[in-house]
Order: sequence, then C-alpha cells, then structure tokens
Amino acid sequence: MGSSLCSKLLELDDPQCGLLLLRHCHVPRLNFLARTVPPDRLLHAAVCHDHLTRATFTDMVGLNELDDTGWSQATLKVGFGGFGLSSTQKMAHLAFLASWAHSLKELPLRFPPLKDRLERFIEGSNTGQLIRTLVAKLPPKSGADDDEQFHTLEQMTEYPRKLQHRLTVDASHKRSEEVIKSMNSERHVARIRSLHGKGAGAWLEVIPTSDKNALKPNEFRVASCMRLGAGLPFSRLLKTCDCGTELDREGYHRLTCKYGGGPVWTHNSIVSAWSDCLSDLLIPHQIEPRQRFVDNENRPDITLYDTDTGITKECDVSIAHPWSKDIIKGAAREGGHAAAKREAAKSKKYSEESLADGSKPIVVPLVFEHFGRWGLKADELMNELGKKARGFDGRRIAVEFKTFWRKRLSITLQKCNSRVILRKLSRLSVRSLGDDSVLGVDRDIQCFTH
Repeated sequence: MGSSLCSKLLELDDPQCGLLLLRHCHVPRLNFLARTVPPDRLLHAAVCHDHLTRATFTDMVGLNELDDTGWSQATLKVGFGGFGLSSTQKMAHLAFLASWAHSLKELPLRFPPLKDRLERFIEGSNTGQLIRTLVAKLPPKSGADDDEQFHTLEQMTEYPRKLQHRLTVDASHKRSEEVIKSMNSERHVARIRSLHGKGAGAWLEVIPTSDKNALKPNEFRVASCMRLGAGLPFSRLLKTCDCGTELDREGYHRLTCKYGGGPVWTHNSIVSAWSDCLSDLLIPHQIEPRQRFVDNENRPDITLYDTDTGITKECDVSIAHPWSKDIIKGAAREGGHAAAKREAAKSKKYSEESLADGSKPIVVPLVFEHFGRWGLKADELMNELGKKARGFDGRRIAVEFKTFWRKRLSITLQKCNSRVILRKLSRLSVRSLGDDSVLGVDRDIQCFTH
C-alpha cells in the first residue's frame, strides 16, 4: 500500500506538492502501530517504511543517492533544519512510551479498580521492564534545568498531554546536534546552524495554491539540494563563472556574484514582498524614497508611516550568506551570526545620518540569510505588524497573518535563490561543456528537471 502511494507521488509533476503528501500522508502511516506495538516487534516494518520514504524523497529532490548524513538531516523536524520526514524506526519507542503514559493516567480515572493492577503490571511484567528501559534511554529534556533534565515514567504519567510531541522535539534536538558533529566542513556546520533559525523552513510548509506560493520542479529541487548541502546535480561540469571565479557545487558563488545582477534581483523581490505585506495592513509606505537624508544620496528600501503611533521607520532590506569569508567562522559557532553582523553594519551605516528635518531616523534592518533564517529586527517588525492584523469581523488574526507572510517571504527568497542559480547554469552550460561531457550532462539534467 505504501509502495503504491509513493509510486503515485513520483508520477506527480509537482515535487513541492509531492513532498507535502509524502510527509503528511505516507510518513504517519505506521503511527498507530508504533503506539500499540512494542518497538522490537515493529522494527522490520519500520525499517522497510523508512527505506521507502528515503528512496521516494531522494528521487523527488532529483538526487541519484542521498548519504546517511543527508538522510539524518531530512528526518529532523523542519525547525531543526530537516524536512519533517520522521523516521519510524527512530521514533517508534517514543510513540509507544507516550501511549503507555496516557493509558496509565487515563485508565485509572475511568476505571478505578485498574489502578493497582496497572501498577503491578508495570513493576513485574516484561512490558513494564521494557517501558522502564526505554525511559532510561530517552534524550535529555530540551532547555530543562539540571535537576529536571531527564525524563521519568512518573513525570510522564503525571503530565501525558502532548507527550509524544515533547519527546520527539527532545529527540530531534539531540539528533540535530549529532548531525552537526558529523559534518566534515565549516561550511556545512554554518549551514545547519543557519537552518535552525526562525523562518528558515517556512517555505516547506507552503501549499502552492497560487504562482506566488509555487516553486517549479527545478526550483524546488535546487532549494532542496541547497538545504541538504548535497551539491547541485550536473554543476560539477561547470568550471568558472563569467566573472572568472571558479564555481562551487553548493551554489554559493552563484548566489553572491554581482555579475548578472542576481543579488539585486533577489533584493528587489524581497522588498516587493515586504511592500505587499504592508499594503495588506493598509500601512502607508514608499519604496526607495529619494532625498530622505541631509547631504546624502543613500535611500532606504522602504519608508513606512505607522498611523497608530505616528512614527516613521526607514527599512533597509539585505540578504547575507553565512559562508562569506568574514562571517563563516562565527556562523559555524553560532546560528544567526550572518544576519546579526549585517544588522550591525546597516545600523552603523545610518547612525550618522539625519533626516531632512534634522531628526535622527529610526532604521530597521530587514536581514535574511540565504538559507532562509530571519534576522532579529525583521522578526520583531513582523511581530509588530501581526498585532495590527484584523479579520473582516474585526477580530485579531496575528497568528494567521504572521504565518502567511512568513511563508510568502520565505518562498520568495527560495524562488529567487533557485532562479539565480538556474539562470547562471543555463548561461554557463553552453560555454563550459565539451563534447565529451554532453551525454553525462543530458543524463543529469533529465534526472533533475523531470
């Protein structure tokens, strides 16, 4: 049954929809069994299920193969830099424990005579011994104090609400640290840390109901390969950029090279998306207004006027890459370093400026990292805008508003990244390829684009 579903998903000409269906329809198929069957008895089915998921995902993103590190990343939750393709093999024991904790809490409340029998069962049976063994192997609680760092069966039974989710988050946190430790380069460590940030995976949650929310198949596959750090298929055959710089397989130079105007186009697309967001709230604003500052030709990307507070803000949009030479070491140590450094640079740039009326400007640097992470100031502005959002009936819709526009901005960035890379590849391929490599390129391109 699962194999039939996965074959149908691969027949779709839309891998963006295919991944959503894979994650929400195929991956959870063994959840009920995981909650009711001991993990050792479910092992064979879980391994087969994960193998099918891995093969389908690998084909979906246009790769010939996906190494173990890439697959480990793919199985992480989206917020931890993964694709949300939870491994049944690794998560079955968490579901089993959560199910027992709920039972030990709820059954005695509904059937009081069962309380003593359940306690004896947990103390003396093989299943009870298995449960306590599994509890002892649980990962530490994320962000807990030292005294409450580890789970106990008694604590789990006392508060079983959303226990499986909490255990899964703890496990994802631990496995994400293991993925980082397994990385063999500073680049990949910086990439994973960047992907841990807010907004970095919002594009994976987008349902492509319109052109603005949709990625073409080749765009989706480029964005997925960048997130995985897998290297872009067939780019190994391209030697140098038009500017003379040697190309890298991960697409870093293509995203940052100013030759051809890629960074400018990406920047302007993000500015336009922010403008649409402000227009949605009917906030008066102007894009790139001239003569905002005294004796200076610099102009902000967006000047907005907050009618509620009477405050005018100057917004400067910027895209930073964690792999830049002066950033990569800090980005490998700390997530969000690239965005924070660019925010500081933008604030310094405008610190000595004065507006035409002599007052000091309120500058808001709206920074994103190329892998999708939001800077703190951009996140703060979105939270402020969310407080102003109202539905047609006048009720507050902050959560819905922020979720929608985080996804819109996230997918706009990934669409721009992909198109910049693909445009450069299409230009360079004719110039760079020799006759000996044509067959190999055709095979790689066919795998990637269809």
